[in-house]
Amino acid sequence: MINIWIHSNIARLANDKLDWQFESENGQDELGKILEKTFAKEKNLFFGIINECGEVRKHINIYKNGTNIKKLDGLRSIVENGEEISIFTAVSGG
Repeated sequence: MINIWIHSNIARLANDKLDWQFESENGQDELGKILEKTFAKEKNLFFGIINECGEVRKHINIYKNGTNIKKLDGLRSIVENGEEISIFTAVSGG
């Protein structure tokens, strides 16, 4: 089971649900496919995270086990059962 946690600012797009689970049939899958399958019935949430070009929106950060996927293989990063995905909005300040 892959645990997916989304920040409350994004959860508003899916009736404030924060925790999601995905069970990969073969034990692993690409992150992009996991998000697509997990949020298939939550189109507003999916398109709040992924843009029309199939890329992570600029104001969204996704972490696999605490490491930003920008440092990994992006949406092509392989995620295995037992791992955790966290999705946050970007934080800015000044």
